[in-house]
Amino acid sequence: MNIAHKVDDRIVKLISVPLIAITFPNISGLIINSRYSIALLLVQYGYFVFLVYALWKGNILVILAIKSKMNLDKIDYHKYIIVIIISTITYAVLLVGGMLKLWTLLFKENNTTGHILFNATLVLASIATFITIIYENYLLNRKKISALSKVERMNLAKTQAELSVLKSQIDPHFIFNSLNTLSYLISSNPTNAKLYNDTLAKVYQYILINKEKDLVLLKEEIEFISNYFYLIRIRFDDTIRMIIEITDMEAEELLIPPISLQTLIENAMKHNEFDEENPLVISVCVSANQIIVSNRIKYKSFIEPGSKTGLANLDSRYRLITNRSISVDTNQFFTVKLPIINLQG
Repeated sequence: MNIAHKVDDRIVKLISVPLIAITFPNISGLIINSRYSIALLLVQYGYFVFLVYALWKGNILVILAIKSKMNLDKIDYHKYIIVIIISTITYAVLLVGGMLKLWTLLFKENNTTGHILFNATLVLASIATFITIIYENYLLNRKKISALSKVERMNLAKTQAELSVLKSQIDPHFIFNSLNTLSYLISSNPTNAKLYNDTLAKVYQYILINKEKDLVLLKEEIEFISNYFYLIRIRFDDTIRMIIEITDMEAEELLIPPISLQTLIENAMKHNEFDEENPLVISVCVSANQIIVSNRIKYKSFIEPGSKTGLANLDSRYRLITNRSISVDTNQFFTVKLPIINLQG
């Protein structure tokens, strides 16, 4: 009857030991209560309580000794249980057989047959084996659950670490051009300079507040890219346009990793040629539980050098946060489909 030393078995022991001590002599026919006085019955049952306790405690020591000799992480579970059963039965037969023989001598039960002693030994050995198997299964399952929990915690920590690295890479590349534009507007158009400065502040406030978050409302992200796009339009005028086809209800109920759309707008500007006659038109819409961002492809003959982490970074963030990947299609239009999460689950 094995209970690991980390399990508090006092209540179980307090109930089980007396119960077994009273049950097994009657089941096996070892004693007939009507033959004895109350005082003698109490003495005999006291002896059986001691016997069951010795079996319980001794079995614990036997099992712990076996565990100290066996590597439970490497040995087959079924082999381990077989060893435990054999050890439990062996210990029970030796202890119970010896103590029942001593019982016949102490209480002068010379009329007790060998068949009855065998039955009593068999009953108690069976009970001990049954309880041992139950406890070992419980303890091994608990160990397995604990190991899985540890692995899950390690995986979560790893995921959070990876996500933290990816988030640290999110940093707008347009800061230098934005400051240059602001400097130009201050001298040429002070009114627009103030509006530009206020919008720039909103853009960076959004980035600072949300860059550590996993998800934000689509409404917040749209407001952010609208402000971001205003800064872009100041620089490039009508050579770049953005069309957003998302309803207010969709924007209120859907979630998206922050700064995702800004990454795609920046990517489109970086890789495509555009001018007044051939403006870059970026479309943003929702379809089939995806946010679709697309633009006609007109690749630059010379691509600006960069870190090349834009789409790869975005895809990694999506896989870590939503366990889904983004989809990219380059057939005539450069189309990126972002999985979105419904706020209602």
